[in-house]
Amino acid sequence: MKLFHSFMLVIGSIAAVSICHAEPSQFSLAMKTEGESVERKYWLYAPISLKAPSALVIVLHGYSSSAETIMTYSQMNKIADENGFLVAYPQGSLDSRNNPFFNVGYEFHSDNTTNDVAFIEGIVEQIQARYAVDPKQIFATGMSNGGDMSYLLACRSSDVFRAVAPIAGSMMIRTMQQCEADTATPILAISGTDDPVTLYAGDRENSGGWGSYAGQPETVTFWVDQMKLQKTESQTLNNSHQPLFFADSTVICERYSSADNDVEMLFYRVDGGGHDWPGAKTADWWDLRQYAGLYGMGFGKNRDISASKEIWDFFAHWIERDNTPVTRRKASATCPR
Repeated sequence: MKLFHSFMLVIGSIAAVSICHAEPSQFSLAMKTEGESVERKYWLYAPISLKAPSALVIVLHGYSSSAETIMTYSQMNKIADENGFLVAYPQGSLDSRNNPFFNVGYEFHSDNTTNDVAFIEGIVEQIQARYAVDPKQIFATGMSNGGDMSYLLACRSSDVFRAVAPIAGSMMIRTMQQCEADTATPILAISGTDDPVTLYAGDRENSGGWGSYAGQPETVTFWVDQMKLQKTESQTLNNSHQPLFFADSTVICERYSSADNDVEMLFYRVDGGGHDWPGAKTADWWDLRQYAGLYGMGFGKNRDISASKEIWDFFAHWIERDNTPVTRRKASATCPR
């Protein structure tokens, strides 16, 4: 009898584990592209721990990647389980090279009229129709091309997104020249100094064929000037992880804030870092597709920090809690210690 009871406890435990996590669902959104109606896709994760009203985080994949790939390596669903918010993963459309992308103005997309700002705003509206989303708790982040898109959203959709977090992203010079943000948007950015794809120094001469884009120092200066910020902190974070197959890298966090702490920029410079989402989940040994998707990122080369955790911690700071605006709280977001 005791054996049977123990067996049932084990079965019950397994069942409890199996139902404690939700599953992401795929949705479609009809969009007009070049005069035609096109069905665009996105994945939505609503954790069992979802709070109401909820925060919503949009996570954007890189060029030639996919919503499912960034869902896997970012592990943002796990962060959502722990903190009770919604996560949406838009799927980019296919360009003439048959690669998924978000249209931020790359030179080889100059004839493409895809409006991904409208697509992402449409996703937000569709999710708001299903869930009680707090309009002051909507955020965007992304890797590489998705990071570029995050900057574009900060320029064109600042009335929708409370804060953004571009990872290994850049600002196209045209985006910078035409940036007309309605409100100042807090930004967390992470970039590697040895990034071979999104060059740290930028590429104003368009030697890489992507189009003219600004370097990271220029981008930081642009936003610091736009939001009238001052550098208030610079800290080298604990270099706890020594990678096995790659040269070591170190994270330096720079903080820029305003006089009344109502807006801020955190810039994580990864000295020696590559085209990377720090702390990315490495691929399962049996899934070759994941390895292919992570190869260009160095399999999560820097693991001193978890980009996903830092992103959510930053976003969570800018949520107005108990009707107390962030400007009335004692401290603004700081570099991790």
